[in-house]
Amino acid sequence: MIVQIFQESLIPTFVIDDNHIITHWNKACERLTGVTADEVIGTSKQWLAFSSEEKPVMADLIVEGAPKEVIVNHFGDGVRESALMDGAYEAEGFFPARREKDSWLFITAAPLKDDQGEIIGAIETLQDITARKQTEHTLLKAQEELEKRVEERTVELTSNNANLEKEIAGRKRVEEELRQSEKKFRTVADFTYDWEYWIDPEGGLLYVSPSCERITGYSTKEFKENSDLLVSIIHPDDRTEFLRHLKKEIKSDSLSHIDFRIISQDGEERWISHLCQPVLDTDGKSLGRRASNRDITKRKQLEAAIRQERGELEIRVKERTEQLSSAYDTLLHEMDARKKAYEGLLKSEEELRKRKKFIETILDNLPIGLAVHTITDGIVHYMNSKFTQIYGWPKEALGSFDAFFDRVYADPKYRKVIKKRVIKDIATGDPSKMIWENILPTNQRGEQLVVTAINIPLFEQNLMIATVQDVTEKYKANKALQFTRFSIDHANDMIYWVDPEGNIVDVNQTTCIKLGCSRDELLSMKVMDINPSLTLDKFLEDWKNIKIHETWRVETSHYCKHGDVIPVVIHSNHIAFNGKEYHCIFARDITERRELEGLVAIQDKMGSLGRVAAGIAHEIRNPLSTINVYLSTLKRLLEGENFNTSNLTNIKEAIAEMDTASHKIETVVKRVMDFSKPSQHKMQLLNVNRCVREAVDLSAVTLRKSGVVWELKLDDNLPECYLDCQLIEQVMLNLITNAIEELAESQGDRQLLVETAEKRREDGELCIEITVADSGSGVAPELRDKIFDPFFTTKHYGSGIGLSICHRIISDHHGSLHVSTSKWGGALFAAEFPVKKEAAN
Repeated sequence: MIVQIFQESLIPTFVIDDNHIITHWNKACERLTGVTADEVIGTSKQWLAFSSEEKPVMADLIVEGAPKEVIVNHFGDGVRESALMDGAYEAEGFFPARREKDSWLFITAAPLKDDQGEIIGAIETLQDITARKQTEHTLLKAQEELEKRVEERTVELTSNNANLEKEIAGRKRVEEELRQSEKKFRTVADFTYDWEYWIDPEGGLLYVSPSCERITGYSTKEFKENSDLLVSIIHPDDRTEFLRHLKKEIKSDSLSHIDFRIISQDGEERWISHLCQPVLDTDGKSLGRRASNRDITKRKQLEAAIRQERGELEIRVKERTEQLSSAYDTLLHEMDARKKAYEGLLKSEEELRKRKKFIETILDNLPIGLAVHTITDGIVHYMNSKFTQIYGWPKEALGSFDAFFDRVYADPKYRKVIKKRVIKDIATGDPSKMIWENILPTNQRGEQLVVTAINIPLFEQNLMIATVQDVTEKYKANKALQFTRFSIDHANDMIYWVDPEGNIVDVNQTTCIKLGCSRDELLSMKVMDINPSLTLDKFLEDWKNIKIHETWRVETSHYCKHGDVIPVVIHSNHIAFNGKEYHCIFARDITERRELEGLVAIQDKMGSLGRVAAGIAHEIRNPLSTINVYLSTLKRLLEGENFNTSNLTNIKEAIAEMDTASHKIETVVKRVMDFSKPSQHKMQLLNVNRCVREAVDLSAVTLRKSGVVWELKLDDNLPECYLDCQLIEQVMLNLITNAIEELAESQGDRQLLVETAEKRREDGELCIEITVADSGSGVAPELRDKIFDPFFTTKHYGSGIGLSICHRIISDHHGSLHVSTSKWGGALFAAEFPVKKEAAN
C-alpha cells in the first residue's frame, strides 16, 4: 500500500537515481506536466516537464553535488536552501506554455542518501501555484473596485448633503467605523480558502476543491458522484437565474460573475459570490470553465444592514430638506427624528460590538493557528488560541516579531538562519515566497515541533496575517513510511498484495526483478497470470480458507515474463486495511533448495537401499543356494556311466526348481533397480496397498534381524486412485527405516504396525490414510512443527532430508503428513491424501 500512497499522492513527485535515470513518476506528476510515466521512467528525460530542449533539472544538479552558485545560475535568485535538510533546495518560477498553459511552479528537491551518507539519487516535488496567483490578482482587483465604489458613493452623499454635515457628523463617524469594521472583516474573508471547481465544455464536473465541504457541508466525493448536486442546493428563488447563467457561461469567453444563495447540508442559507472564466489550452481550444465560489453570507448581511441604514439616512436627509423649508413645527419634528436616529446609532454600535465578538469566536475556533501583526514594527494585534496552543507559549510571550523568534527557536544558530530567511522572503513582497514548510520550532516544554507557516501580507493596511499548522505527526509518519517502503522493496522475497478478485494491487521491487516485469505491468495483472496453474475458482476457494485460518503455506511455481518458471514457497496472510480485504503474499524462490533436495533425495534413496541391503542379499542367497544344490544333483545324474532314463523326472523337477529360483532373483533385482532409478512422476490408477506391501517386503529381512515384531494390516476394500507407486514406496521405506533405527535403541518390546484405511474428513471428502506406528521413544511435542523442515534431525548421523522429502511427496499428492503418539507411546506417522479418480496436475 505504500507504493499506492506515493502513486496516488496529490503532490506531483518524481525520483531519479545517481545515474540521472527516472525511477518513479507519480500520477499527480503526469497530470501536472502532461508527461506520462511510461514516457520517462527508465530514461533521463526529466527535462520534458519544464522545457522543450534538454537541460538539467534541480534534482540533476543535486545528484551531481553542484554548489549553490550553479543552482542559482540555473533557477535565478529565487532559489533558497532548505532549512530542514542539508543539500536540499527550493525555488519558485514562471514556466512559459509547455503543456496546456503558462504556469507558476513551486519546486523542491532533496538528495536521497544511503547508510554511508553517499548520494544515491534525488527526489523532486512540484506545486502548481498559478491559480493562487490568479486568485490573489482577482481578489485585489475586486477589493480596489469595491473601495472605489464606496469612495465615490461617499463623495456623492457628501456633495448632496453639504448643508447637513454638522447635523450628521456624528452619524458619519459611526458609518466610518462601520465601514472600517466591514473592510477588516472582508479582508479576513478574502484570504480564506474558496470553493473552486472546473466544468468541461459539456457541463460535466471535472474538479471540485475540498473547501466545498466547509461551505456546503457536502464532500468532493458527493459532488463528483452526483452531477445534479450543485444545482439542487441552489436556493429555489435563485435557481432559474443560476441555470440561465450556467448556460450562458459555458459559451462565454470572458470572466463572468453572479451572486446567489445555497442551502447547505445542515439547512443553513448561505450567499455565494460566483466568479468563472474560460480555461483554454495553448492552441486556444476550450477546456471548460473554472469557477471560484466564495462564502459572502456575512458580507451580504452587512451590506443589507448598511443599505437599510443608508436608505433610512437618505429618507431622513430628504425629510430634513423638506423640513428646513417648513415652519418651526417642522423643525421640531426634525429634531425628534434626530433623537430617534441617535438612538439607532447607539443600537448599531452595540450590533458592531456583537459582530466583532462573533468574528473573534470564529477565529479562536479555527483548526489552524492565526495571528495578525503590523509589518513595520512587528507588534502583534491579534492571536487566536490555536496559535498559542501549537507553539506552547502564552500570548504575552509572543507579543512582537523579535520576542516570537527568541521564544520559539531555542537554538540560536537555527534561529538566526530561519529569521534571516523569513525577513528576506517578506521583503520580496511576494506572498508565494511567504510559505515555509517543515520548519522546526521548540515549544515552552522544550519539545521540537514540525510546522508549516503561511503569511498573507496586507501592505495597504500595514498588516500581516500569519497562519501555522502543526504537521509533526504527519512528518514523522512520512519518514516512517519511506523507511518501510524502502525495506519492503529491498526484501529478498517477492512480496505482493491481491484483492478478492485476484487483482495484484501492489508489489515490491524484488517481485519486478524476479518476474522480469515492470511495476505497472504487474499492477495490470491478476495473480492467475503469474501462476497459470491457479484457476479463478481455485483462487476463490483458497481465499475463503485463508480468511478462516488467516495464514496459508503452499509450494507452487511463478512464471516469468520471458517464459522461465520459478519454484516458490508461498506464505499468504489475510489482512484488512481501510475497510478492504487483501492477501499479503510472501513468495520465496526455492530453485536452489529444489536442486539440493533432488541431489539429497537420490543420496537418501541410496542410503535407504543400503539399509535394506542385508534383506536383499538374503532374498538372493536362498534361491542361489537352491540353484547350486540342483546343479550338483544334475551333474551327478548326468555324469554316471549307465545313464538311466528313469532319472528324467528328477532332472525336470531340478530344472523347474532352478527356474523358480532364477525368477525370484530376477524379481528382487528388478525391484531394486526400479527403486534406485531417478524419480520421475508417473501417476497411475492403482491400489495403494500394492505400494505399501512392496516397501514392507523390501524391509522384511531387516525387520526380522532387528528383532522387530511387525504387523501389516491392509484394508482390502480401498478404492483405486491416481498416485506414483515408486514415490509412495519411497515414503513407506523411509518411515519404516526410521522406525527400525529408533527401535534399535529401545530396551523394551519392539513393536511396529503398518496400516492402511479409508476415512472421510470433516468436510466430507473421501481420503486414504497410511500409518506407521512404533513403540519407540516418540517425537517430543516441541519438535513436531520442525521435524519436516529440510536438514532438521535429532540423530547423530543422517542428512535430515528424509522426512522433508516424504512431506513433499505427500503434498504433491495433495495430501498431508503429520506425526502424533502411537498406542505404545512411540511415534505414529500418518500420511493422508484424498482419493483422486483423475491424474493431478
